[in-house]
Amino acid sequence: MNQSVTFRQLRSLPEMNDVEHLQEGIWGYSRSAGSPLPYPARCLFEFSESGGHIGGAFLPEQGLIGFSAAWIGRETPHHCLYLHSQLVGVIEACRNMGVGFGLKQLQRDFALSVDISIIKWTFDPLQFRNASLNLRKLGAEAKTFVANYFGPLGGKQNATFATDRLWVTWNLNRKNTVPVDLDISTFRTATILLEDAKETKCTLDLKLDDPQIAICIPSNIPETRIASPDLFRYWQSQLREVLSNYLPRYTVTHAVSSGRRFAYILTRC
Repeated sequence: MNQSVTFRQLRSLPEMNDVEHLQEGIWGYSRSAGSPLPYPARCLFEFSESGGHIGGAFLPEQGLIGFSAAWIGRETPHHCLYLHSQLVGVIEACRNMGVGFGLKQLQRDFALSVDISIIKWTFDPLQFRNASLNLRKLGAEAKTFVANYFGPLGGKQNATFATDRLWVTWNLNRKNTVPVDLDISTFRTATILLEDAKETKCTLDLKLDDPQIAICIPSNIPETRIASPDLFRYWQSQLREVLSNYLPRYTVTHAVSSGRRFAYILTRC
């Protein structure tokens, strides 16, 4: 992590205005283009005032470069409290500096300070940078997949794509024991595919029952989102089918990069 980045909780309305501008820059929301900002400054201010958590990451010369937004949720039917992390955003120029990890640690500190040991959130399973942070660096797990969870969100990044999401659970009391040297070739895979997302060729195996299996995906899929939307939708549909088939019978426990492939490792429950 860049040592000059600092992290702290945000509380004032002017600070929330800065967060609002950051959202527009990161996700490309625009009221004039029909995609108004989902979380305007006053909304975030009310989250903070009512016991939620808005975190900020700063560089001395640039000011705010990243933020997170979370509030306290309650599981049903057991009524257990958890911290729901709804947003984490970092400006593009600072996305390889450990800012996302630092914002998650800030959320962790807040959750523990109010005696909460679980943090939950959703992420797009085709955003591999997020998958690596969530599953490999933090040691979170996912056993719930929801197709088109939010419906169309608009904006520069989401555009008209379906919002498929994995629900992640991070148990703060459990030590992260995710291995960093997993070999994809040692797992039976639910996908037989070419290594380049530019090809629409993928065969799914939906009948595996091993203790652990892999879902392999070409690592350059995110690059096709803007350049080739139809191709991106093809790969999204393939991943949707295989995740819908194996979850929640399996839990997504690891994320692995290997050459031109990215893989989710699923462990049978």
